[in-house]
Amino acid sequence: MADDSGDKRRTRKRRQARRSDKDEAGSGFGVTVRARDLPVKAEVKRVRRKPRAKRQAAELVSPGTDGAQHFTDPDLRRLHSRGYFDEFVGLIKGGKEATVFLVRRGETRLAAKVYADIEARSFRNDAPYWEALKFEDERLARAIKRKSRAGRKAQVALWVMREYANLWRLHEAGVCVPVPALPPEPSAWAAAGSVVLMEFVGIGDEPAERLADVRLAAEEAQAAYEQAADLVVRLAALGVVHGDLSTYNLLWHSGEIVLIDLPQLMDVRVGHAARELLDRDLASLTSSFSALGATVDEGALAARVMAALPPEPPREDLLGPQGS
Repeated sequence: MADDSGDKRRTRKRRQARRSDKDEAGSGFGVTVRARDLPVKAEVKRVRRKPRAKRQAAELVSPGTDGAQHFTDPDLRRLHSRGYFDEFVGLIKGGKEATVFLVRRGETRLAAKVYADIEARSFRNDAPYWEALKFEDERLARAIKRKSRAGRKAQVALWVMREYANLWRLHEAGVCVPVPALPPEPSAWAAAGSVVLMEFVGIGDEPAERLADVRLAAEEAQAAYEQAADLVVRLAALGVVHGDLSTYNLLWHSGEIVLIDLPQLMDVRVGHAARELLDRDLASLTSSFSALGATVDEGALAARVMAALPPEPPREDLLGPQGS
């Protein structure tokens, strides 16, 4: 009996392993989590230096005596060895959660968003973004809840994988976001570790500025706001909320806005915090555009968004089947 039980478990695992990565990538906005989708232990190196929130180029790559670039960061080294980029160029912009660097693949410029070290990230204010995630592995769920080192590693890996998933879903839906440079397969995202590799938005080596940092004429500010309002309505029609939307997460490129910073994107119909985040996004967006000199109407925008939302799914779709 014990042997039969073991055989059944192994058979079940083999069947699960045969599922297509592509099918999994298209199953939703990253709301179901399996431990097998995360990087294997061999790919998650222990950091043996002082943890940093802002990553420095000198600690990621160094010139070798042979003239080639040598990557001390294991995630960048892995992406480079697999041919996702050829050359590390330099810093684009630093931030409290991640640092963005310019890299090249042939003549194509790409942005490499390198997340802060695990020890330097607190995850103090992101509880609402994890509320709707479903964990198939109870041990993983407990580790994340306890905020153990293994749990924090899993959070970083999931944060990166969610950003890849959300970038792909929005890009395929026609939303203006940076195009991911990795294929739409969870196994590829897991290999990226703490790095999100994507399209570089800018001209030459000069990155597009955030709307919050741009001085626009009144007509430009109004045009930008109308684009942003249409964007929020488009997200609502897809049933999702950005969760941290303002002019700080919109790039201004050749007269068009580009949406960035997407790991926290969540289904607006799932989780108690989703509608609150939607309300916060609308208030933040209209307030930040008002500061740019645009004429805004939060009430009118909220009405458009609510009208665009898809119907509420049946209760079992949100919470799982009731009963046994």
